[in-house]
Amino acid sequence: MSRLKSIINKKHLLILSFFIGYISSIWAQNSVTLNFSGNISDKGCVLDNDNISVKLLDISKGRLTLMQETEYSEFKIKLSSCPSSSFNITFSANNPVIVGATKFIPTQGDTGMLLSLFDENKHPIILDESILGTVAPELTFYVKGVISNPEDVNPGDYSGQVSFVINYN
Repeated sequence: MSRLKSIINKKHLLILSFFIGYISSIWAQNSVTLNFSGNISDKGCVLDNDNISVKLLDISKGRLTLMQETEYSEFKIKLSSCPSSSFNITFSANNPVIVGATKFIPTQGDTGMLLSLFDENKHPIILDESILGTVAPELTFYVKGVISNPEDVNPGDYSGQVSFVINYN
């Protein structure tokens, strides 16, 4: 009897093995190959401007003392051949002047003038903090002169400088 059970179990095992092999071959016939590809670029946006010079509007000492700021002056950063549609941009100034909790761009000249940057919607840009942007042929920004103390205002020429870094997403 045990020999008969052994033969039956071997027979079932053999049939089961053939059945599993048959099912596996059916599944194997329906397999799909996935192909993946991509590109790693080492090119960034092309800055179409060289150094950008912005002329702020002239203002009288009396008006500046009263208003404590100049009008907005627009400037554009022109980009082309960008590999991405979004980026982060960070503006930085050497030795920014901190008034309260705000960082301002220092100026050369003994005028008491500081500079502040604004985005295309005229919202203040915080120096040394990245802001998210969308790539466009021209990125519009604004700058204005501000004073922190009317008693420090002196007539004369002033100039300031910032640098910016663009990181692509």
